Amino acid sequence: MEMNKTEKRRKFIINIVYLVIILCLAYLFFEYVIGWIMPFFLGFLIALALRPLIRWVSGITKISKRITGFVLVLLCYGLLGFLIWLLGSHLFQDVKAFFLNLPEFYSNEIVPFFGTANQGILNFARGFSPEFAEQIGEALSSILEGMQAYLLGISTNALSALAGASAK
Repeated sequence: MEMNKTEKRRKFIINIVYLVIILCLAYLFFEYVIGWIMPFFLGFLIALALRPLIRWVSGITKISKRITGFVLVLLCYGLLGFLIWLLGSHLFQDVKAFFLNLPEFYSNEIVPFFGTANQGILNFARGFSPEFAEQIGEALSSILEGMQAYLLGISTNALSALAGASAK
């Protein structure tokens, strides 16, 4: 009876150590090896995906599969590069428009919201003491001014970074 219990514990410990070793190896693989293997793996997947198209075009045009494959892979990478450039361009324009409109959004949306919230807080504070309400009003207006300066700084810095990125 005691041997059976010890044997179960031993098997449990061996299984846990085995699982930890597998997890460590998987972590090391994904941390260090995947960066070296991924370009080859993606190239293999693209070649595998283009294989039926290469056969079809080669059969129709009677051009060798190597030349057809070379041309189609170049076309595929060109199309992929163009799509990535197009997506990046649209993303760049959207981010630029967001940061250009950020000060206007702040003044049209955020300031009125905080103004009504500020008034509600001040009305609530006046119920306690007018001096307390005055102190809270000064603190809230200071917070709003700081927020406006911060958002303006973010907008300016982001636009200058975008301008630098577009120049590159």
